Amino acid sequence: SSSSGTNGKLDSNRCELLKLLLTCFSEAIYLPPSDTTSPNRWVAYFTSEENRHALPLFTSLLNTVLAYDPIGYGVPYYHAIVSDAREPLSEVAAQVLMVTLDSESNHVQTGSGPEADSRMQENLFCNYLGRIHREEDFHFILHGFTTLLNNPLVQTYLPNSCKKIRFHQELLILFWKMCDINKKFLYYVLKSSSVLELLVPILHHLNEARADPARTGLMHIGIFILLLLSGERNFGVRLNKPYQLKVPMDVPVFHGTHADLLILVSTRVSTQKNVAAVPKSED
Repeated sequence: SSSSGTNGKLDSNRCELLKLLLTCFSEAIYLPPSDTTSPNRWVAYFTSEENRHALPLFTSLLNTVLAYDPIGYGVPYYHAIVSDAREPLSEVAAQVLMVTLDSESNHVQTGSGPEADSRMQENLFCNYLGRIHREEDFHFILHGFTTLLNNPLVQTYLPNSCKKIRFHQELLILFWKMCDINKKFLYYVLKSSSVLELLVPILHHLNEARADPARTGLMHIGIFILLLLSGERNFGVRLNKPYQLKVPMDVPVFHGTHADLLILVSTRVSTQKNVAAVPKSED
């Protein structure tokens, strides 16, 4: 009991600290557009060689996000009885990773006045992510993504008995960045049968967000991921696997393959008329 409380307090403290860092990393939000031309010095230092703790910070953030298990031992309604300090920590850790992986190099200025010197500095977080190559690491990363992205789709006999996370958009952006930076990870995903376990939640979120203008960004990142995956032959081969899942999705009932599901959702997304985007007619 005391150990659980202590861990929860530590997670809460870590979460507050990461929120502070995220605020510093996002200073462009609080500045006028004319002052946002220079790169963020906080991000540049945090991901540079000057930060001696860059590697443990990167691995810790990555493990915090992907090792999170929202279901745990599977006890029904456990999340309603015991507060979970791990979810907000995992969410803000994913947001910090998104910001730090935004550019592969940073423009750093040293000194001031006429003697100021500027140079390009490598983003160590992107470097560390691109150098991941062990198969057990790829398995851990892919398993973490599939577990978290499929969490909102879990069906139980007892209503609302399973905890469901809400930071799926951050997870999709992080997955896209990983595939874009580390091509070996992308090829590992494509040759794995788990790629279909990623496809279904992506299509689910696309289908759910198609009529909501506030979730346009979610649709864009989902489409970017599909474009990235569909450029490889192995993805097309995997789509031939029969679709037998019972995921709550607003699509016609069908018996076919994952390719049929992809076509159905793509058709609904492309033919959806966004009411909010249509200008109102004047009387």
